[in-house]
Amino acid sequence: MLSGRLLLRQGRSGALWMLVAGLVVATAALAAVSLFTDRVGRALERQAGEVLAADVVVSARAELPPAFSERARALGLDTADMITLSTVLFSDEQSGLFDVKAVSGGYPLRGALKTAEAVDAPDQTTRDIPSPGTAWIEPRGLRALDLRPGDRILLGDRELMVERLLTYEPDRGGGPFMPVVVGGAGLDRARRTGRYRRTVPDCRDPQ
Repeated sequence: MLSGRLLLRQGRSGALWMLVAGLVVATAALAAVSLFTDRVGRALERQAGEVLAADVVVSARAELPPAFSERARALGLDTADMITLSTVLFSDEQSGLFDVKAVSGGYPLRGALKTAEAVDAPDQTTRDIPSPGTAWIEPRGLRALDLRPGDRILLGDRELMVERLLTYEPDRGGGPFMPVVVGGAGLDRARRTGRYRRTVPDCRDPQ
């Protein structure tokens, strides 16, 4: 009874309602902060996946065992192969240092490539990869080799036609080497370097 009278007295004085209002505000603020942090976390996860061009990357200096791709297919996952090679490319009169990226269909699994038809042309998002015998080269690489779209470059003993300008890659890194993307038969020409297989969940254990 005494506690009830004290509660009633506090209610009449307004202190109880101030306490209730404070609890409501605190609960609403906590819910808003939780929702905000959840959205930020999801956005960071998406951005991290785009930086890798996939959710998971398995890499090696030699060709990966077939068990990795077999496990990925068994789980219903999409995969893409990529081989990188830092080398010198040649035009008729110039040469330059390039990071050659030979990719298979499906690359990138996260994000998208952007290309342009010419230096002054607007870039466009594409889900394609270079067709066999062609390459996409960054604009500064085009200037370094004094090339135009349609000209040819030499990768080892293989001649490739510059088909488009490569303006954006989701997994592009920094450094002095200029990026070039090739597809199709380019995979066979770059098997001396690491091969990257991209999958959604963790498939490091093929057993």
